[in-house]
Amino acid sequence: MTAQDRVSAKIDVAIGGGPDFGNRDPRADLEAAQEDRRLAAEQLREIAGERNKLRRELAALEEKFAKLKASRQQEEELRYQVQQLSAALEEQKRINEGLQTSLSWKLTRPLRACLHLIRGKA
Repeated sequence: MTAQDRVSAKIDVAIGGGPDFGNRDPRADLEAAQEDRRLAAEQLREIAGERNKLRRELAALEEKFAKLKASRQQEEELRYQVQQLSAALEEQKRINEGLQTSLSWKLTRPLRACLHLIRGKA
């Protein structure tokens, strides 16, 4: 066998031919190709179905993430409000303590006690 014959044989094998290429039934080749095509189409449908399933799962996860992010922001806003209200409460306590320790509050204590007795809140 010459080098050219070996190259021709390799080319025949590479393109689906071979030593028996001329002896094969074209109908069998067509049926095999159709079966390969059917299998490939089935695999593509399965892959498309899996892709759609993954897209739905991704959308659900993105929705959960968005809700979690919104909850996180709401939590931060609520924490800020709590801090603001705590600061306001402390300020009011400080003002109240200032009033109760003032001279005017101490001087009017007997008057307030009388008013309580008169109103019946003793």
